[in-house]
Amino acid sequence: MKELKQLWTSLPLKGPFAVLFVAWCAVFHWLGNSGLGYIKTDSLFEWLNEWYQMKSPVETGDELCPLAPFVVAMVVYLKREEFAAIAKRPWPPALLILGVGGALHVLGYLAQQTRVSAGAFLVGGFGLMGLTWGVAWLRATAFPWFVMTFAIPVGIYMDSLTFSLRLWSTILSTAVCRGLLGIDLIRSQTSVMLAGTARHPGFHFEVAAACSGMRSVTAVIFISVIYAYLNYRAPWRRIAIVLIGIPLALFGNVVRLCSVFIAGDAFGENAGKFIETKMGFLTWIVALIGLFQFGRLLRETSPGGGPRTEPDAPSLKPATGPAQ
Repeated sequence: MKELKQLWTSLPLKGPFAVLFVAWCAVFHWLGNSGLGYIKTDSLFEWLNEWYQMKSPVETGDELCPLAPFVVAMVVYLKREEFAAIAKRPWPPALLILGVGGALHVLGYLAQQTRVSAGAFLVGGFGLMGLTWGVAWLRATAFPWFVMTFAIPVGIYMDSLTFSLRLWSTILSTAVCRGLLGIDLIRSQTSVMLAGTARHPGFHFEVAAACSGMRSVTAVIFISVIYAYLNYRAPWRRIAIVLIGIPLALFGNVVRLCSVFIAGDAFGENAGKFIETKMGFLTWIVALIGLFQFGRLLRETSPGGGPRTEPDAPSLKPATGPAQ
């Protein structure tokens, strides 16, 4: 709490910022959504809340959207001492960022694209911080503020990606089981079966939309953002850690599907279904192990040439030392 108090007291012009931010929020509350779809409200925030509560039979990744503000809050808390030490002063050029946010909102409002307006709200909020606390604050908060874009639900546009993830997971897992393990699987799109024999009843699995791995991709990206921001300073290292989360989540999904097919071949279809429905955490475990091992390869070094940090597990200490 002492460090949080220091961070709070280090922020100048809190009153003016609060007034400007409340005014910015008011615009998006009363003029945030012009769409005439299923969610009939003028408020961007009510529109987001309604969307978060919608149920979907498939994995879209939108299920984790409400976690984005909490992830940002966690990062700010863990880096509180570093943020408190930043020199903060008004920076008038940030009005340009605020103007871009306003223009985006006008575009989204006229085109009835509420997601564009949601992005505009974030751009404008970033500009308000820069206007009040300066360019050094913007540089320090740009990476975690990017996480807020994950609060924008875009799963409705991800059908092709969701199917591609399902298809590639099925292709790769089937190829592994056939080529390395000798399991004579038959694949048709995302449907996998093993023909029955006198000694084995066979099985049939459908890699459904709920098994696409989109939720895993989103969750792994969340974790990789926190991990990268806390352990690295060089932007390219942070970006590399975040980007590697996508193929790692796909790889984890392949490992899980292989486990399903192996169990189905060895113990029957019910055993495979048990792993399919009860052991989804395998995707997470494999992806996170890969993430931390990749992090070891990218670890930054101190001026003397030794490792600056040992990121084989998430560090909760702020990173120190120059970027490499």
